[in-house]
Amino acid sequence: MKIVIVGGGRIGYAMARQLVQEGHDLTVIESNPAQAEFISTTLDVIVVQGRANVEQLQIAGAGSADLLIAATMSDETNIISCAVARKLGAKHTIARIRDEEYYQDSVLLREELGLSLSINPERSAAKEISRTLRFPVATRVEPFARGLVELVEYRVPQGGRLCGVQLKDFRNKYSKGVLICTLERGDKLHIPNGDYVIEAGDVLSLVGMPQELHALFHKIGELQHAAKGVMMVGGGRVAERLAMELEKMHIHSIIIEKDEQRCNALKEALPGVTVVCGEGAEPNTLREEGLLDTDALVAVTESDAMNLVISTFAASQKVPKVVTMLSEENFIQLAQTYGLTTVVQPAAVTAARITEFVRAMENSANVSGVETLRLVADGRAEALEFIAKDGASLLGIPLKDLKLRPSVLVATIIRDEKGFIPAGGDAIQPGDRVIVVTTIHGMKRLEDILQ
Repeated sequence: MKIVIVGGGRIGYAMARQLVQEGHDLTVIESNPAQAEFISTTLDVIVVQGRANVEQLQIAGAGSADLLIAATMSDETNIISCAVARKLGAKHTIARIRDEEYYQDSVLLREELGLSLSINPERSAAKEISRTLRFPVATRVEPFARGLVELVEYRVPQGGRLCGVQLKDFRNKYSKGVLICTLERGDKLHIPNGDYVIEAGDVLSLVGMPQELHALFHKIGELQHAAKGVMMVGGGRVAERLAMELEKMHIHSIIIEKDEQRCNALKEALPGVTVVCGEGAEPNTLREEGLLDTDALVAVTESDAMNLVISTFAASQKVPKVVTMLSEENFIQLAQTYGLTTVVQPAAVTAARITEFVRAMENSANVSGVETLRLVADGRAEALEFIAKDGASLLGIPLKDLKLRPSVLVATIIRDEKGFIPAGGDAIQPGDRVIVVTTIHGMKRLEDILQ
């Protein structure tokens, strides 16, 4: 597909990097000369330096684009860029919209604005954080099939009951309803076979229905109830949106924000939330506001360094769940060395959602296309949800008789609103939702799992 991205900042760059890996023809419009140079030297894309006006959009080929994504820091620029691109002839447009009021308006006026999709990175990040707070033992939770099945990432602790368990014994010993899909050990990612032995420090991706996952973690002594009290440091858009999500889950939250004007705005917008005007990086402030009694600490300031420091301190105080929002890759690597396991990167979350949308655009009515896409293990693997439609070549054939590509795992089949881990004798039927985990990037059809 021919795709134009307006704005090559963190969000735009993350999307460009992901879409290049998907094999698309990309052009990026970026006004900052240094950033434009960085993009052109690190990605295989065409870079047009300049503002997102009509002339630059025409130079970038927006009129013949299959998709234009506007991802600048200005909501107004993004909306106008999309409207102009549609007038020029772009088939589809996506706008990054940060302001909550604009976002709500764009959803209602999507057709009038010429938008195929509007995306709010802060809202997406807040939703991801809220899922991990509902399932605290996990470093990440991703839903499939409207929540009927979930993918959970879990780091095996020293002395954990799974240490020393061979995968071929896992189902009989612990759970027939949960499948271990990927195993990260050090820098290596594996789609493991039954001979693998789980070790402390391994990061596992497990797929199953929520009740099966809860039963597994209860059996291995890792079940924790959803957080009932959450402390957030930083009162930006992510914190505001997260507080709204937590309120729906009946979880009380405290927001610590140092800017008095922002505190007042939060108090007005979130009457059910405790808003404290103070310095969240001060250990005494955190203790005074109940850090030692809280179920979870979420660091969502605008500074990666600050989030890292606050999270490290909270972890040292044995806070049960610590969530760290980070943007820069070097800080993400530091977080891992400090033992911080639940890291949320808004740009990566947004890039994954855009990639999912792009693959959906490529699906025809007669093809079993991608319904949901989730990046696993920092993007090194993918979990994809397909709907098997009539006419697919692999229907009715037992899985053991299908010639699957290497590094492809049929993890779950959802049929009649129930998910199950398929055995070799099971076959995919029309209407099934099929979850596939693979290290092969770019799959667009269910048939792509075949050699």
